[in-house]
Amino acid sequence: MDSLRLKNLVKALESFFEKLQLISLSMIASKFLPLLFAATAYAHFRIPFPGERNSTNFPTQSEGPCGGSNFIRQPRFEWNPNGSPIQIYSHHNFVIGGIYFCEGNDCLTTADFVDANAVYDPFHLHKPGNFCIPSLDLDAKTGTNGTIQVALVGSGDSEDEYSWTYNCVDVTISKEGPVFKNQCSNNTVEIVYVDDFPNGDIKNVTDFTLLDEYYEGTVSATGTADPYSTMAMSGMDMSGMDMGSSSTSAMDMDMGSTASSAMDMATSTGSSTSSSSSSSSSSALAPALDISYFPLASLFGFLLFI
Repeated sequence: MDSLRLKNLVKALESFFEKLQLISLSMIASKFLPLLFAATAYAHFRIPFPGERNSTNFPTQSEGPCGGSNFIRQPRFEWNPNGSPIQIYSHHNFVIGGIYFCEGNDCLTTADFVDANAVYDPFHLHKPGNFCIPSLDLDAKTGTNGTIQVALVGSGDSEDEYSWTYNCVDVTISKEGPVFKNQCSNNTVEIVYVDDFPNGDIKNVTDFTLLDEYYEGTVSATGTADPYSTMAMSGMDMSGMDMGSSSTSAMDMDMGSTASSAMDMATSTGSSTSSSSSSSSSSALAPALDISYFPLASLFGFLLFI
């Protein structure tokens, strides 16, 4: 590749980057942030300790009373009559939750949980992560069978709409049930609401003011590129999305290193003026948009075009 062709390549790339700079961060935010918030609205949760009725019910977790799992897990988990620990791992960015106990051998339908007792005050989790209750007392006698139901509610597709998810733990009350010995820990924020929900029940509530306010806040954040947008995104759990570090690294290797090599060749064989122009242009544009996110085919397209 002669020097003139390399100079033309540098100029073409500079023109390309200048056009890319016209894509503002606010435009990107308005397109993609609503999708990210929608993803969290229908996020899921798990019960790592002591375990749950069905740990693979992701597609049906919005179905009550037990996330679409209408069977009893055998053997049941042993639950200490004085209370055993329970850990909830929530992917929600903002959620209100309730915990109930259905006493009986066959807690399978929504009707079975209508009269279920709330065994923990309604709680509010501010961010994704582990929520640990060291000793959940079910107020049941030794030998009793039953099912713990955990219900979480988050924001839906619009204000005054809510997304519910459920999981259940089938238990039997036994003195052999575990007591707290650091089986779980907290890294999320809990606020308990006693007076806001009659009888500690969230399932019959039709308006969740906190969730409505949160929804309004996210809509406002996605409408403008302000600092609140960054704050809102910082609490989101991205672990379930195909945007992991490995794939990003692969893109960086494919595009970033290739583009860098091409630019190095151009600057080493081109004039000092072209080298200075290329360097300053790349530095100015780097904060606005990362070249590594563009296909390698684009670079080949430039080479073939020249």
